[in-house]
Amino acid sequence: PTTLVPDDEVTIELYVPFYVDKKDIQLQLTDIFHAYRNVVGWTNFTDNQLKDSQYGQTGSCNVDVVCPQNAGWENQTNAVARLVLGGGLCSGSLLNNTAQDGTPYFLTANHCIGEPYANWVFNFNYEVATCGSGTDPFPGSFNNSSMHSVSGCTLRATAGDGEYGNSDTLDFCLVEMSSLPPASYNPYLAGWDHSGTIPDSTHGIHHPIGDVKKMWVDRDPPTVTSYTGYDANTHWWVHDYEVGVTEGGSSGSPIFDQNHRVIGDLTGGAAACGNVVDDFYEMFSHSWEDYPAQPRTHLKPWLDPTNSGVTTLDGMDPYNTGTVTANFIGTPLSIPVGSTVTFTDQSTPTGSITSWDWNFDVTGVGGASPPTPATQNTQGPHVVTYNAPGLYTVRLIVSDGTDTDTLIRTDYIEVTATTLTANFSGTPTTVNVGGSVDFTDQTTGGTPTTWDWNFDVTGVGGANPPVPATSSTQNQAGVVYNAIGLYTVSLTVGDGTTTDSETKTDYIEVIDPNQLQIDFTGTPITIIQGQTVDFTSTATNGGPATSWNWTFNGAVTTSSTLENPSGIEYDVPGTYSVFLEASDGNYTDTLTKVGYITVLDSTNATDADFIGNPTTILAGGSIDFTNLSTGVIDSVLWAFDGGTPPTSTLSDPAGIVYSTVGDYDVTLIVYSSLGNDTAFKPAYIHVIDPSQMDTVHTDFQATTARLIVQGNTVNYEDLSSGYPVSWDWTFQGGLPGTSTDQHPQGILYSTPGIFDVTLAASNSVDGDTLTKTSYIVVTSQQWPDPNGFCDTISNVQPNEIPLTFRHLTTGGQWGYFPGHNSLNITAYADRFVNYTFSGVRAIIVPVVKAAANSSGAKVRFTVWGEDSLGNIINTPLGYQDFPISTFTPYMFTAIEFDNPIPVHEKFYVGYQIYYGSPQDTFVVYMGPDRGQGGLSTLYCKKGGWKTASMAINDSINTSLGIKIVGCLVGNETVDLDRIITIYPNPAHDIVMIDFNDLYASDATVDVFDMLGKEINVKTVANVNKVFLDMSAENSGIYFVKISIGNNTITKKISLIK
Repeated sequence: PTTLVPDDEVTIELYVPFYVDKKDIQLQLTDIFHAYRNVVGWTNFTDNQLKDSQYGQTGSCNVDVVCPQNAGWENQTNAVARLVLGGGLCSGSLLNNTAQDGTPYFLTANHCIGEPYANWVFNFNYEVATCGSGTDPFPGSFNNSSMHSVSGCTLRATAGDGEYGNSDTLDFCLVEMSSLPPASYNPYLAGWDHSGTIPDSTHGIHHPIGDVKKMWVDRDPPTVTSYTGYDANTHWWVHDYEVGVTEGGSSGSPIFDQNHRVIGDLTGGAAACGNVVDDFYEMFSHSWEDYPAQPRTHLKPWLDPTNSGVTTLDGMDPYNTGTVTANFIGTPLSIPVGSTVTFTDQSTPTGSITSWDWNFDVTGVGGASPPTPATQNTQGPHVVTYNAPGLYTVRLIVSDGTDTDTLIRTDYIEVTATTLTANFSGTPTTVNVGGSVDFTDQTTGGTPTTWDWNFDVTGVGGANPPVPATSSTQNQAGVVYNAIGLYTVSLTVGDGTTTDSETKTDYIEVIDPNQLQIDFTGTPITIIQGQTVDFTSTATNGGPATSWNWTFNGAVTTSSTLENPSGIEYDVPGTYSVFLEASDGNYTDTLTKVGYITVLDSTNATDADFIGNPTTILAGGSIDFTNLSTGVIDSVLWAFDGGTPPTSTLSDPAGIVYSTVGDYDVTLIVYSSLGNDTAFKPAYIHVIDPSQMDTVHTDFQATTARLIVQGNTVNYEDLSSGYPVSWDWTFQGGLPGTSTDQHPQGILYSTPGIFDVTLAASNSVDGDTLTKTSYIVVTSQQWPDPNGFCDTISNVQPNEIPLTFRHLTTGGQWGYFPGHNSLNITAYADRFVNYTFSGVRAIIVPVVKAAANSSGAKVRFTVWGEDSLGNIINTPLGYQDFPISTFTPYMFTAIEFDNPIPVHEKFYVGYQIYYGSPQDTFVVYMGPDRGQGGLSTLYCKKGGWKTASMAINDSINTSLGIKIVGCLVGNETVDLDRIITIYPNPAHDIVMIDFNDLYASDATVDVFDMLGKEINVKTVANVNKVFLDMSAENSGIYFVKISIGNNTITKKISLIK
């Protein structure tokens, strides 16, 4: 196979010697794979230069393998390669085996598998030359010959391949490459450990998104856990990374322990730049022989062909088996002075080396304070103490008595000086004349041995200085201040080598007992924009005050001379300071409280919401409620009509029992300092007896976005009919992977992919199961296309060729099918069942014939919905008109709608014919006849809607040859309940409706009393707010109905007069 080839057209040239008879040559193109991700792209077309366009696509937190953090891992780096298979990208590693015969075994993840294995391509050494380099390492030539690649492999073992009977049990795949990478690639066969021992730290090397080789470090032990869809407790959980991260394309990459041995391969997780947590690696110990029934289901037969029984094996250079290779690591690499580093020998071959010569400070950086010890001549490990700051170069020379090798790691150990930082505190910091203060040393970063205190640096005390005025003790208690003023205090500390000082200006305030001191409070100090604050001043010493000057930054009223100003309004979100100057005629005091008032945007207003699980139960059953309210919440009050207990003040009350058959309301009141809010759901709880149970028809929906970024969650709502009382959900790719709740909430999707959702609902009478295929789309980053995630779908399968049409000439039929003119069949529609897309953006039409003999001849491309009985709804969801004259026969034409047309799972797409004369003709292709019992999705409007067979009085089961471009957007519906807020609630007279990002002019607002009677309320609107004047209404409960487009919500408000 070739490596990846760019562009839409490829020329294959065969060079044949002149003496070969061309008739004897046979060329066969067996497979073509479309690399859906743009792995290869042009940079300079005229020079035929290729560039790997995955270069530089990873997040900025990724770290190149040539950076210092990867020092000591060069061999393991050479073992890792990028894997290109079909249209995907993964990572993996070469592995050693106990025969140490250089067999090129390569470990990756089972979920990366794409057959045929003969077409896999392994890219080695795709890495930059220097840390952080901006230069693509492989610009290459047209045929990419400079890439270090090996093509083809043979599957050896995987417990996840259904061919071997253990589908999706473990996520590993071992292949044998078609050949050992050449010596010029510097390949290395990594060592491994299948003991299952939890390592002290871990290290990873990988190709995120197919980019140049990167690395990561986690200095903490992983834990053993379960990962969705695989055997329980078979994965390492890496909780967070100190260096680097993984991304899509890192799948299959190895995780190494502190001994540089492979202990697993990457399955997936939520990690990304900005979220360096939670990755999961298949454990090597389980891949080893959890499924020993046959060689192709476990690693042991291939990696331990000698049946040695060893649990660990070090790596090897397959081209350097006859000489020794020096290698070592130090841990950690950066320490403060006086700390230690542990050096571990990793030279190979391990059993042949007889001498070691270590030097832990080759260049003498330590000077008079060298490391302890500075040298060693045994294998180790060696624990070395570094006694002076600097960058230390370390050398190891090893020998087996015949061959010798030397490894020098320059500036390998960084030793930093400890920094002495002076600090102190005094208690109290405000005292009356004659009062005392206790001072405490709070120095950090070293061990001071001297202290030099000055308790009046600027001489404020004059003839009456503090007693004592200075001190040389570590902590000084009882410093007496004898004169009024603001005192500056300093402390200088030393440890015999360095000193540091801390000075606190005006730190101690000494006052006259009769001197005025003021304070003030605001109520409340956190508000929603448009609300007010009341201020109260107090004299904490002296007084009383007789005059006041207030300054309110950011307020509508910016100043006041009142003692206790109230109703100070703030309209702009932000954080604001308040200043007060007060006087009692003898003394004046000032106080500024910085950032004292917080004004929140109206979107932070309290918004009550909740969910019950389940909402349909048998009499005597119980329900758990979850508070979904947002904003500032101080307390809650629940009311359960028909429930026991009838009320609750818990945030999430559980076990509410309903004993009597009926439908019951639920109310949640959320109390907040920023305004209360109420969520009222009438007839929300359905309590039934078995006689009400009926045939179950399962249905459900996601109540949150279905196009999400990995690490986000999805909420689900059961919509089944027939009163089911049992629910069994399966969430492919979700965590948890199953649920028995009626309305599961917070299903986490941590791995990119397109996933199915299944619900089986049942009662004692019936049961039904519905799977919505490709329902959830999870991406590794925010989807860049504003139109959403889009793709083409068709009811005609790729193997249904050729497309066809009919010329009707018998049985009273005439014209072409599907198409011709409106005198016979006026419209054609193809039925689609698709759970992925929420809108139709375009139609791709294979035109057979297009002839316009009249100026008005046109085709109306249309999308229809389906009613609950499975019939076409005649009123279109949307359409677009095109003149027949714009089409070219025997060409595909893309019809793009002005705006995507919203659809819901089952819908019809086709066209209506509008002709001016019988000679006007428009015909499209259809798929071939599928025969008796075959799927038929084609419908025709001939009077009413009919199947194709009924329309032409001939048996035919087929589909229109059209393709549609469906799209899924991040937020499919406008969630008015979340966007729109109403406050205050309860209210006195004026109620504000805040539409936030929506336009108030697009909304219709109606108000009803408790009896359902609409009342006339005066409204005032601006860009995104509507104000309701309820001053003429009595106290009580009212309902506000808000409609925007096809979306409507009803909010309950309370008036208190």
